[in-house]
Amino acid sequence: MAAGLRGYSWPRRMVSWYRTYLLCRLLFFSTHLFSTNTLPAADTLRIAIAAEDYPPFYFQSSEGEMDGFSIQVLRAVSQQLSLSVNWQRLPWKRLMHHVQEGRADLILVMYHTDSRAEQFLFSDVSYVQDAIVLLCHRPCNTEFDGDVHALAMKEVALVRGFSYGQVLDALPLNALTMVESDTMLLHLVAHGRLKLGIASYLTVSRSALMQQQNPPLEILEPFLAAVDIYFAFSRRSLLSSAQIQAFNQALVDFVQSPEYRALRTEYQLDLPD
Repeated sequence: MAAGLRGYSWPRRMVSWYRTYLLCRLLFFSTHLFSTNTLPAADTLRIAIAAEDYPPFYFQSSEGEMDGFSIQVLRAVSQQLSLSVNWQRLPWKRLMHHVQEGRADLILVMYHTDSRAEQFLFSDVSYVQDAIVLLCHRPCNTEFDGDVHALAMKEVALVRGFSYGQVLDALPLNALTMVESDTMLLHLVAHGRLKLGIASYLTVSRSALMQQQNPPLEILEPFLAAVDIYFAFSRRSLLSSAQIQAFNQALVDFVQSPEYRALRTEYQLDLPD
């Protein structure tokens, strides 16, 4: 048959139709491939987690599993809703954009600020409280009486892209040093390369540096601020508004349960007076 068609000139309309047909088939298979291989099922909760461990909230266990207080709370709530969980570990700055674009549904640990409330949907209730503290290289020659505005002229280190709560984010820190992670911040302050740093109390108090017999870091008191920690949903989440509402109700129920109180005790999350 091929020999019989050799030299045959196809009508222009048929050529045009055939090209359209091939284009439609290509679009169909491309769309089908994307939807089956990259988009999760409607009953999957896609969780974006920073690439660096952030104990006690989340960390990778020795068995390679995700663990931590926030992980345990999330699992309890998602199981109530029959939602499976997909973990996505990313650098913090990329993680924020990832969730904003709807490529993940939820961030585990987020402090509430007005600017972030415009970017994300916060859970109806906080599931734990943390404190923001001022760290000093030991021996510490810095005096601090709790006046956060007194930090304006001091050399202070922060983690790039992190929020430290409504009050601290608004401070005009003039001698500011930005670092890439909490681990780097603690290392630089511990070795005297930076004199002061701002960080989470719950994270700092559990660091290996603070477990040493003579810690090279000092946590200054009073604390800078108390902050509530929330889950934060993407405004482009694949979850429906009804699913997010159900998640919020399940979270409200869980934080009032004996299981939640036992979990807090296990992770020793009560802040010092």
